[in-house]
Amino acid sequence: MRKLFSCQVSKQLKARSNRRVAFFFDMLCSKNLICKQWQSVIAKHKLILSSSTDKPLTTTKLSSATSDAKSTNASIYEAIRKKVQEIADCGKNDSKDTI
Repeated sequence: MRKLFSCQVSKQLKARSNRRVAFFFDMLCSKNLICKQWQSVIAKHKLILSSSTDKPLTTTKLSSATSDAKSTNASIYEAIRKKVQEIADCGKNDSKDTI
């Protein structure tokens, strides 16, 4: 995870679901755990491959996936919200290691 968040992955990660990946990063951003330009960072460094095309996700694809995810009421998105909140709470309680 450290390598991903510092843009130093040796091999690109492949999304199983572009929507879930985009939603996860958007939730991290909403909790101020990553920068607001996360879509540009992922696209610029070609960190994550699309689930359908095996090509690096672009800012456009990430933006669309985020919007689609936010308009869906699937339970997985609530689970992602809760886990990101747990991550944010851990960051408040543990000043030794933050993202």
